[in-house]
Amino acid sequence: MSVAITSSYSGEVLENFIVEAATGNDTVDLGSIKVQTGIQHEYTLPTIKVSGIIQDRKATPEDADSLGTFTVGERKLAPKDFMVYTKFNPRDFESFWRHGQPTGNLVFRKLDAAVQVAMVSELMKELNNYLGTAIWHGVKTVTGVLTTVTPTDGVELGSGAYNKFDGLLPRILEDFRDGAAGAKPIKSGATEIDDTTKILVALNDVFDAIPKAIRRSKDLKILLDLSLFDLYDQALIESNFKHANYTNTNVERFRGIEIVPTNGVPASTIVAGIASTGVNSNLWLGIDYVNDAQVLQVEKLQANSEEYFFKMLIKADTVVAKPAELVFHTPYLLTV
Repeated sequence: MSVAITSSYSGEVLENFIVEAATGNDTVDLGSIKVQTGIQHEYTLPTIKVSGIIQDRKATPEDADSLGTFTVGERKLAPKDFMVYTKFNPRDFESFWRHGQPTGNLVFRKLDAAVQVAMVSELMKELNNYLGTAIWHGVKTVTGVLTTVTPTDGVELGSGAYNKFDGLLPRILEDFRDGAAGAKPIKSGATEIDDTTKILVALNDVFDAIPKAIRRSKDLKILLDLSLFDLYDQALIESNFKHANYTNTNVERFRGIEIVPTNGVPASTIVAGIASTGVNSNLWLGIDYVNDAQVLQVEKLQANSEEYFFKMLIKADTVVAKPAELVFHTPYLLTV
């Protein structure tokens, strides 16, 4: 890691750092996903469904009258390893503002605590921002070929650092593709959404496709990114019916279902299903230890070195527990 310092210091300086805002991890922070911790290898989500049990009454049923099928299956979370690691030399700050200069003699020179705290804070914020996007865009073991058709202002699935674990949208596309085993999620549309007419059409198509069995669930939510909610809000403001005007924001609901504007959800993508922090959630995130993403090692690189390092070890994976109860609209594709 190189420390880039831009300064025209000529007098007193604020002893705190002013930092840029980051979007964070809305999917977790807003309670739209079940986080399962303590997974060192794999975690199995067993599923069971019974059907065909109703028949005419008989006073004495016989073996041949036995009706009904139990379908038992499973979904797995298998977190994959990745890490945060960067090193720095406290002496890079010798020409820094006075309050941030390293202290001590040359052999044991240490970086000022205020600078360390600011650097650690920024590392944690960047990790949280990364996870918020990777939860939806990550591609690690998903089989098939993800097309390069990426919506305007969208993030390509599995691009760059988003190749450490499998995110929710690639998982959904994997379950939906031809030849996939088991139940399939419900696809309601595939158009890019870039105006107020298209967002209303897309939301109505999603609503119409939601299975009636979950329609009244208190945890049923519609997840989309903030830009799509802005289009929806604009559509309501411009409608002929009475909604909020430009001094306010409309209620985050569509035909009675809660809308959760979420940073990190892929562009032009809408997902509807049971989304909560409980075991009934259809969206799951598996990690090893509950605060792995908050445990940061800061130590000297080695005994004979002037350099220090920051290090974090993390494991993560996602899965859709019940694909048949999830509706999605997206222009992203997965082919075999």
